[in-house]
Amino acid sequence: MFRFALFVTLAPPPRGAILVGEPSKHLCAFSYGELGAFLSLSLVDAYIKTLSELEENDFQRAIVQRLLVALSNFQSIPAYPQGDGGLDGHSHNGSKAYCCYGLKYDAAKTPNQRTKQLVKKFSSDLRRLYELETKGKTGFIHKDNETLSQIFGTLPLAKDRICHVSLIANWFESNESLGPIKQNALKYAGVSKCQWIAPDADVVIRGPKEFADQYGVDESTMMWLKHRELLIKLDEQSPLVDVPQGRTFDTKMLAAEALLPGNEDAVKQLAEILRSDWQRAIVFESHLHDRLPQLRDALERGRRRLLMRVLTHKTDVPWEAISRAQEFGEEIFCDDFVLSFGKAMVRDLASGEVARLVGACHINWKGSNDNE
Repeated sequence: MFRFALFVTLAPPPRGAILVGEPSKHLCAFSYGELGAFLSLSLVDAYIKTLSELEENDFQRAIVQRLLVALSNFQSIPAYPQGDGGLDGHSHNGSKAYCCYGLKYDAAKTPNQRTKQLVKKFSSDLRRLYELETKGKTGFIHKDNETLSQIFGTLPLAKDRICHVSLIANWFESNESLGPIKQNALKYAGVSKCQWIAPDADVVIRGPKEFADQYGVDESTMMWLKHRELLIKLDEQSPLVDVPQGRTFDTKMLAAEALLPGNEDAVKQLAEILRSDWQRAIVFESHLHDRLPQLRDALERGRRRLLMRVLTHKTDVPWEAISRAQEFGEEIFCDDFVLSFGKAMVRDLASGEVARLVGACHINWKGSNDNE
């Protein structure tokens, strides 16, 4: 995924701007701090509202998803096999750390009680980064954080240790948590060996609004939030799917390697992407069949239109055949699916349908017609 930025036709980019994609002398990209003036207020407000309503793991997944889009060097951290070590992710070669906390909604809790929950949770995360365990009421003892060793490999040099920690919560409407967390961080730094985190590391708290102000929001993020259960289902189930005509697909991709000497690795990579998108398209079709039969019918109509376009625009060059079919697919499926599922899902669906047509021999090239 690309980092989100807003492009307009203006003068050359200002110093410090974040450029995305192919730069042009006529394009100007704005940094995240400048996005607020240009993004639709309704989009930002909807994002903030959604984040504030998510709880526990759902909130964490939403934050991680946005950071993956916004930061090209963000690394998410799975909890398997021994927990996440107090981290939900890191970036900038491990120098910036991110911890999430989605408080469980309870209308009976007062702001003071929620503040205490924030302080307790984030203080616990910080102790793990500082490798401390409580002893008695006020004491601490060192406890190696073996998970951090698995995440980072070896102990970093002093200059490479974590120097900035973002504590991100779904509720941050009181300043009462700032003082206790800051004081706890200073206290932990004073007694810690500081093997992973710098003793003077910055520690900041971000609520939904502050997070949105810093990292922005785009259509793909909102679509992910809208369809997060479906996307999780696609991620979990698609690798288990056996694609039909899989052998034919593999044979044709091998023929493509022979037709494109010197590009064997690129063809292999493309084949993996197409097969993966094909598996996701199969699971997506099953979802439509169970819950959205009208869109299942639209999918079938789109397939017929895509097949007609492919059959009337044949080529013997693998790259051209696949890229042309992908363009046709995105154009055709966009009509019925983009408003409900967004452009990213349309691209994945089109790619999966292209792979299906390769396997069914409707997309062909020289040396791959053994099964026609």
